[in-house]
Amino acid sequence: MKRRTIGGLLNGGRLGAWMVGRMAKTRFSPIFQASLLPTPAVWIGLFLLGLPGAAQAATNATPPAWLMDGVAAQVNDETITISEVMNEIRNSAWIEMPKEEREKSLRKLYTETLDAFINRRLILAAARAADLKLQAWVVEDRVQDIVDSRYKGNRTLLMNDLTEHRVNFEEWRKGIEEEMMLMAMRSENVDKHVTVSPREVRGYYETNRLALVTSARVHLGRITLPPQPSKDQTVEQLGAVALQELDAGTEFATVARKYSKDDYAPRGGDRGWLDLDDLAPRLVQTLATVKTGQCSRLVMLGETGMILQKIEEKAAGQPTLDEAWTQIERRLRLQKSETIYQGWTARLRQQGFVKLFELPPTSAER
Repeated sequence: MKRRTIGGLLNGGRLGAWMVGRMAKTRFSPIFQASLLPTPAVWIGLFLLGLPGAAQAATNATPPAWLMDGVAAQVNDETITISEVMNEIRNSAWIEMPKEEREKSLRKLYTETLDAFINRRLILAAARAADLKLQAWVVEDRVQDIVDSRYKGNRTLLMNDLTEHRVNFEEWRKGIEEEMMLMAMRSENVDKHVTVSPREVRGYYETNRLALVTSARVHLGRITLPPQPSKDQTVEQLGAVALQELDAGTEFATVARKYSKDDYAPRGGDRGWLDLDDLAPRLVQTLATVKTGQCSRLVMLGETGMILQKIEEKAAGQPTLDEAWTQIERRLRLQKSETIYQGWTARLRQQGFVKLFELPPTSAER
């Protein structure tokens, strides 16, 4: 059987632009990528999930004892542990919920997260079965992209970060390779089969006018500060330094490029236009106190610090067809993609072996 290589596909141009766009948006978590809900290790990038010391739960968010560890599922000859699933949950918006809400929502979120882990293992197994390989230079290019964008081209800083979090470089690199493999598999099996016609866009607009009323939006700048910037400096101390420079008149973009540790730092922290409904409640509350053109004080989400800039804002309103076209096309594309994705992963489950292990009720369910 002829071996298929992702490097070849990229050279062919079919996946090139898609991969560049997807990789530019990729953050730490392959499952939860909600806007402005960062993970504690976002500055490292991919695949700290589930590794020793990679995720620390907040002291006020200790999950029930029944979810501390054990086997959550078996996928072919691999196991998924409860701790892996819980580490991912701790890196989601769940950590910001009040304690009572966390208890009530935990089982549903646990099930959804476990399903995502199972799909991930099945897709990687399908890639191996198809002998789909990544050329070494493709992975190395992505590694170098991370070094350039997050560590200013200094690979030693990356290695120091990994060492601090007790992560082996080869293991971290393997995680990046897996993420790229997942993206390529989804592109081949889902995205390239999705088409949206102009007629569908117009039809959606005519039948969903009320649903298209836009929420309030903000053109946002963001500086993301890691939980422990260095051994001798806390996130609060680094935030104070950044704010001092901002208060002295330094451009927000300059400070963001200097201190921020996320994928938007090279752009001066410019996140573009975002719906307020998509932001964490704490960030929405903070932005409500900030005037256009100004920036906030340090805001903490979990252990990660943020400084926000309100560049522009727009009130809610009814868009025209032209204004809504891109949004509708994107929505229809996502709907079709989800349908195809669900069918694809359902077939993978039928072809493979998946066993789930039941969990006892949480304290909130008793």
